[in-house]
This record gives sequence, C-alpha cells and structure tokens, in this order.
Amino acid sequence: MSTGTAHQSRRALSNPLRVVAIVFSGLSACHRAPRRPPELGQTDAYVEQGQLARAYQDLLAAQVLAPKDPAIRAKLARIYLITDRTSEAREHAFSILDAEPQNSAGVTLLAATAMTPSQIDDAISRLNALPKKSGDLAQESLALASLYKRKGDLAKASQYKKEAIAADPRTAADTQSIRGAETYLVYGERDQAKTALRSIAATDSPGSTGALRLLAELALVDGDTTAAVEMSRRVLQKDSADVDALLQAGRARFLEQKTSEAVSYFQKALAADPKLAPAHYYLGTALLHAHNVQSAREHLEDAIKLTGNYPEALSQYAALNMQAETPRAVIDDANRLVKLNPHSLEARRVLGEALLGADKANEADETFREAIKMSPDRPEPHYWFAADLAKQGKKAEAKRELEAALRVSPNMAEAMAQLISFDVSEGKLDSALARVTNQIRIAPQSAPLYDLLGTVRQARNERDAAAAAFQTSTQLDPKLASPRAHLANLYVMMQRFDLAIAEGETAHKLDPQNVSALLALGVAYQTKGDFPHARQAYEQALAADPTSTAAANNLAFLLSETSTDQTEALRYGLSALKVAPNDPHIQDTAGWILYKAGRYSDALPILRASAQTLRDAPDVQYHYAMVAQKSGDTATARRALALAVGTTIDYPGKEDARRALALLK
Repeated sequence: MSTGTAHQSRRALSNPLRVVAIVFSGLSACHRAPRRPPELGQTDAYVEQGQLARAYQDLLAAQVLAPKDPAIRAKLARIYLITDRTSEAREHAFSILDAEPQNSAGVTLLAATAMTPSQIDDAISRLNALPKKSGDLAQESLALASLYKRKGDLAKASQYKKEAIAADPRTAADTQSIRGAETYLVYGERDQAKTALRSIAATDSPGSTGALRLLAELALVDGDTTAAVEMSRRVLQKDSADVDALLQAGRARFLEQKTSEAVSYFQKALAADPKLAPAHYYLGTALLHAHNVQSAREHLEDAIKLTGNYPEALSQYAALNMQAETPRAVIDDANRLVKLNPHSLEARRVLGEALLGADKANEADETFREAIKMSPDRPEPHYWFAADLAKQGKKAEAKRELEAALRVSPNMAEAMAQLISFDVSEGKLDSALARVTNQIRIAPQSAPLYDLLGTVRQARNERDAAAAAFQTSTQLDPKLASPRAHLANLYVMMQRFDLAIAEGETAHKLDPQNVSALLALGVAYQTKGDFPHARQAYEQALAADPTSTAAANNLAFLLSETSTDQTEALRYGLSALKVAPNDPHIQDTAGWILYKAGRYSDALPILRASAQTLRDAPDVQYHYAMVAQKSGDTATARRALALAVGTTIDYPGKEDARRALALLK
C-alpha cells in the first residue's frame, strides 16, 4: 500500500448522495392526491402561525386538483419567498402569467423575484402596464417601492411606499404583526422582518409562537443552526409535539451533519403527525445520507402519496431510480413534474437526464435547449446540457455549453471544474491554468475558483504555488472546507505532517463528512505513528462514505501492521479489493494481508498484478518477493528483491528485504 497520498472516490458534482442499486417499485401508485381540495383560507392561517410545513403540504395537494389556479400558485410562491427560494417563486409567477398576462399577483410576484437590472426593469414595465384596480394598488405600489430600492432610487421607493400606505394602511409592513413581517419577507426586506418577528416573539401574545417558528425558518435559510435550534427549543418548551419546531430542529442538526440527531427529530415529528408529507420528505433525505436507502425510498414515496405533488421528493425519488439504472421509469414522473410546473428548471433537469439514460439523446438535448431558452439568465441549464453532451461523447459541444454557463455566471466553479477536467484528461495543463487564471480576473473574489487554481497548480507539480492558491481560497471564504482538505492532502505529499493535521482538523470541523480531509488526517497521523488517531480518521471516512476504497484500503493496511488479530484487516482489505479489483495499491494491501495470514496461493496472483504495475514501488516489490519465495519461485523472488533494495527510497521492510536477498544469494 502507498500511504504517501490520501485519495478518495470521485463523485458526480450534481449528485452528492451515493446509493446502492434498488428495485423500482413505480411511482404511479403514489400519485393519489387527496379527494377534497384543502381549504385555502386555512393555509393563510398556517402561514401566519409560522406552520409552513402544513401550509406547503396543503398547497401542493391543492395544485394537483387545480393546476391552473393562480391563487394556489401565488400562495406557493409566497412560501418560497419567505424561505428565500426565489427561483421556485419566480417559476410560479411565470406560470400564472402564462395563463393571465395581466394578473396582478403574478406581476407583483415577478417583481418580488427580480434580481438583475434587466429583470427589475421588466417588472417595473409590467407593473406600470397593469390596469389600475383599487384592490391591487397597495401590493403593486409595494412591489414598485421594492424594485426602485433595488435600483438605488430611494426617492421613488419612498414615494411608492407612501402610495401603498395610502391605498391600504394594512399592507404597510409594520412591526406589530406577523402579516407585516411576511410582507417584508416577500419583498426581500429580511432584516426588517426579523426585527418585527423578534418584537412579537418577546411578548406573551398568541402570535409569539408563530414568530418563533418563522425566526427559526429564517435562521435555517441563513445557515445559523444555533439560532434555529434555540428558536425551536423555545417552541418545544411550550409544546413538545410541535411538528414545525421538531422539523426545524431536525433540519438544523442535518445542516450540522449530525444525521442521527436529525433522524430522531424527524421521527418525533412523524409520531406527532404521521400524515405530514414534509416530515416524510426530510426523514427520507436524512436516511439517504445515513445510507438507509430502502427506508428513505419508503418515506419519499409517502411524501408523494400524501400530496400527489412533492417536487423535492419526486426529484430525489427520480435520482434513486436513475442510480438503480431504471431511467425509463423516471420519464413519466419527470413529465408529470414538468406539466405541473412548466417553468421548473429542476423538473426539466430530471426529465433530460432520464431521457438520456433511456437512450433518447435527441429528446434529452431538446429538453435542455428548452430549459436554456426558458431561463437565458441562469447558468444551470447550460451546465446540465454540457453533462448530457459529454455523456454522448460530444466534448467540443460540452465545452461550449460550460463556457456559456460561465459567461452567465462567472463564479460558477462547477462549470470551470468540468472544463479543467477536460483539459487535464487531454494533458493540456497549460490550457487548464490559463482558463482558471483568466476566470479569476473576471471573478477575483471567488474562493472556489482559487481552490480550483490550487488543484491545477498541484497537477502541474507546482506545490508552493498550489499551497498559496489554497490559502487564498481559505482567506476569501474561511468557512469553505474544500481548500483546507486540499491543503491537508498537499501537505501530506510534501511530508509536512503537522500542517496537514492542522488543516485536516479544521476542514473536518467545517465539514465532518469531508472524506478527503479525513483521509489526509489518517495518512498524516499514521506516518507520525499516532495509530489510534489514524484509525479513527479512517473509520470516520468510512462512516461518511462506506464505498470509499481508499479509506478501507488504508484502514486495512494500518490494522495489518498494528494489530495482532488480522481478521478486521483482511475484511477491510478484501472489501476494498472487491470494489476496485484492478487498483494496484489496493491489490498490494489485500495481497500482503493474505500473505501474512498464510494464504500464499490467494496472495500470489494479486501481488503479482500489483508488482507488474508498480515496478518502481520498492515496498510492493518486497511484498511480491516474499510471496514468490513462499510459493517456491526463488528466481522471481530474487529479481523482485533486487528492485526492492536497489532504491534510495526508505520504506518499512527495507532492511528485511536486504536480509532476504542476502540469504537467496
């Protein structure tokens, strides 16, 4: 085994969940919407009480029964805006306007989701073109006030705010009601909303619990898990079975990557309300991360059954079926998603990937082209289309789409990573360096781009320059784990093990599931002779990714060298070999453990294959020589030992190899 570098299995950028193959049971049976539409007035009450999970479930179910109802879409969009899911809200706004171009709610939602200068100008034009109806004036004026504030025209923003108050004083977002706070949230005034909600939460009024729920939701959006847990704790002190607070506490623990705690909270929410679709969805997602695929599938199915339309659950479910290599089973469900949400980019991504997986490349291409046409200001469709083209072997076309994604969004590191990967695979390291350097000139504050610069520098064997790039990345974004994990691995290669441990531990704190950081820690601790910490790091890496052959291989080698009981070492070694039977490092580890267990006939072919590939690895040649000698092939043993000792490289067993060669001479 070579412990000089810590490596990990590559994962697709678009799919961080690793799952085993599963049998498709079909979603057609899941598509059973409730028989009666939920009372929409009740959903408004739920939102005012901060019970967003119940409101979301009822609105999803209502959309199945009345897919063209603009009021349902408008209410769904408001929930998306409250939870800072602007893209989904904008998709619903466009769907409303497809059916009713002059719909005031649709236009005001389009205004609430306008972010770029062109989007803002378009929304102002649409609002000014609406027929003036007294019942809509207040919301339209608020929308215009928000748009002009985003344009930096504070005088006009103030003017329209006054017009909104004059039209209907109740629509002016004040600090006395949750409805006022919600209005702030819809129009992006999140700080003002938090101020209003904190004021309400500090009282003993009936609305204080709702304010706490909404504050917890906003904290989750901000990634402030400490605040989210505190707000949910205060609600649970009043009612230990409050499902929204239980879900929020679970989501906070999930964000902290404390999966078992998250699962416990989600299970408590389901115990309180077994028919709550969001609880099934969140539990299913957490179980996927815990690699409990079958239970995850069941809960995702339940989320879909209870609503007939749960986009996030359908997307996860489709991903499972794609990984189980049943793409044709996904197509009907993806088409259904597109029909219900015609402006949903995510629905088109699922459909496009399913069509490609079902060998319908032309249809897949057209699906991605439609997504690009539908959202020309979004980089994701270009990125998805590039992945589609790459799978078809159309590398030049894929590169063009990735470059288009970067023109739309210069900070999109995923697109740059794929372009670099093409260059590296073609041996064009100069091109890779030029690409990322030029992109950094366009987006000089992008931490992920500097992280990529470091990987390119490292591939060029420019280790000091690579370290400098990784360090710049950490300075630009101290919360980013990836560059610290890369630094840890680089320091391992440079044999600067104390620095590797420092960076690896920091990366592990930032992202406890970062396998690369854990592998670097394991190698660094192992090389320094701290075997307990090395073992812990490898075991944590396997817990985070049970399919990591690197972690299994390294742990197997460590146990084989430090434990008197070789049973565990052999189990991990053979497990890694089963997954990667042609990896020469893994062959060496498994073969050496088999040799030490006295299983020479099993070890010989494995070590022979490793030695043939790694002729310049003296430790591998030594291992092969030993098993060859035990098998009676003295000539082969002598040749391998000569390679093992004829090197300036120091390694454990070098003196043993010298003595063995002397005896054979």
